[in-house]
Amino acid sequence: MPQSKQHLLFITGTRADWGKLEPLVKKAVAGGSPTDIFVTGMHTLKDYGRTETEIRKLPGIRICTYVNHSAGDDPTTILSNTLLSLRNWVQQFRPDMLVVHGDRVEAFAACIVAAQMPLPCAHIEGGELSGSIDEIYRHCNSKLSTYHFVSSETAKRRVTSLGEDPSTIFNIGSPELDSHFGLSGVTIDEVKTSYGISFTEYAMVTFHFVTSETETIGDQAASLFDCLTNSGKNFVVISPNNDPGTEKIGDVISRLDPSRFHRVSSLSFNDFSILMKDCKAVIGNSSAGVRETPFLGVPSLNIGTRQQNRAEADSITHSSAFDTATIQKFLETKWGKRFDPDYAFGRGNAAQQFVEVLGREGFWEKDMQKIFYEER
Repeated sequence: MPQSKQHLLFITGTRADWGKLEPLVKKAVAGGSPTDIFVTGMHTLKDYGRTETEIRKLPGIRICTYVNHSAGDDPTTILSNTLLSLRNWVQQFRPDMLVVHGDRVEAFAACIVAAQMPLPCAHIEGGELSGSIDEIYRHCNSKLSTYHFVSSETAKRRVTSLGEDPSTIFNIGSPELDSHFGLSGVTIDEVKTSYGISFTEYAMVTFHFVTSETETIGDQAASLFDCLTNSGKNFVVISPNNDPGTEKIGDVISRLDPSRFHRVSSLSFNDFSILMKDCKAVIGNSSAGVRETPFLGVPSLNIGTRQQNRAEADSITHSSAFDTATIQKFLETKWGKRFDPDYAFGRGNAAQQFVEVLGREGFWEKDMQKIFYEER
């Protein structure tokens, strides 16, 4: 099947969305498509490992880095800054299509720019349930986008229900599974040494801010980490996203015993994958605990509402941060257990399907005038 040689612009603003986009970028470049990346958001922040440096290591790609916010900026300021800078970049270099992921404000800005130019926009993983106020952005992104690359048949039905033409919706699975599926070329000992992790056994913990739970998020973090402290086990704690209000979680983490809670500001996706395959459990409210751990067969404890109703699997245990009994039982009974892989979100070949769709006859001839689709 032919592959696309059109000029693609990928937009990334977080560690999480880059984990989804990187396999697609690599496959597009390998297929000969001119490819650019607009890097912004937390990638540019020192406190989060300035992960733009990792992205810049990719060969054959033009990269634009833009610092779209300062500490304390609200989402509206971040949105307007990103809109103006991205519009100027797109006007100068004129890509054939923008590619965005998910539900963050940077992706929302890119979808608005594409709709106003107008240029085709491909939205990765629409139709998901974010479990937070970010869900508003995700569904807006779907309505603003031309094409939809979803991760499941359930997500496809949701995007169709928004009035999107089924002929523009492609179920390719979840792209980050591609990276977990492949060989990394790095050993677990090398990764541990790189980050100063001395634990033999450990769980990985990521607890993000939830915008709609500002009043309780600090108490949630305190309750969760008190339970983990009382377990006597060891944990690798990954810093939460850079959302306004995250400092409430950071204050709790800063008081943890460093001999048992090893804090990492940021991980490359490859290193994250290696640690996840080695760990005894994944805990918190990151999508990794409901999307990637079932694929790997790793037990996960999903805390709170951030990933509510997003996925179910035998390896997932759901709990409130205040439900100490469920948390303790998970740590006692699921620690180190392994489950059969769950393929509800694909088998690790999303990137190949992505470029094959882009190479289909007639794909680039889509009329930019959108019409609300209704089944007749």
